[in-house]
Amino acid sequence: MSADDRFTACMNLTRRMPPSTIEQTLGDLMYLADDLTEKLLQHIEVPLKTETDTTVGRDFIICDYNRDGDSYRSPYSNQYFPPLEEGLLPSDKLRSLEIEANGLFEKYLQVYYEGGYSSVYAWESGEGMAACVLLKKDYDSRETHQKGTWNSSHFFKITKSTTDSSAYDFRLTTAISLSLGISPVDLSGNLTRKFEKLGVHATTPAQQAKTMGMMVEESENQMRSHIETVYFGRVKGIVSDLRSVQELRFKASTKMVLPIGESPSSDPLS
Repeated sequence: MSADDRFTACMNLTRRMPPSTIEQTLGDLMYLADDLTEKLLQHIEVPLKTETDTTVGRDFIICDYNRDGDSYRSPYSNQYFPPLEEGLLPSDKLRSLEIEANGLFEKYLQVYYEGGYSSVYAWESGEGMAACVLLKKDYDSRETHQKGTWNSSHFFKITKSTTDSSAYDFRLTTAISLSLGISPVDLSGNLTRKFEKLGVHATTPAQQAKTMGMMVEESENQMRSHIETVYFGRVKGIVSDLRSVQELRFKASTKMVLPIGESPSSDPLS
């Protein structure tokens, strides 16, 4: 079997495994196909994790785009944790975009998530620049035994417009991972969509951050509605098929043929 065939098999297996165990699944796949490790890491989304910026006392989200070796760059202080000498740093232009976007998405986080974590990173791309917006919210209630995790990763590719030299084209890929647990039931799922805005006149970091914010807001609203109407709608339908709430006794009794003289009280559902 070729490397491409084995990679396709790995991805097909990943899609059929519970998203709540994706880290274990990824580790097992890398063990079985160690030559595909780098490619698997690039294509399989795992739950977002955080690191602490000790200089400002705040947590930030870590990913491959703010990593250098075993250290991660904070979007707040622009320093690496654990400390790293001569770590890669963004240009002044990209750093200005990061500062604007991080401030914007902190407000977005409070409005839509009422807490959680957000981090934005920017880097040079071959045809312009790229950025990622990471949002994470965890919920865990010991009283109701309910827990949930929302992870959304938004990847932007920003390039000069081919029709207007003073404008930019914004292309966005959004991946959402959702996990809900109501003991002992665990519901999980992933959703990925692409969006774009072409010919946007956003030349300053503030204007570019605003455009990114509007696109993230639109993409998350659409995808959240899709999850509610399709994913949870299907779950509700399955539950309804498994357990009828009304007229259960009537439906069962109408399908039973009772021997002559036998009372309906012998209905096993009584």
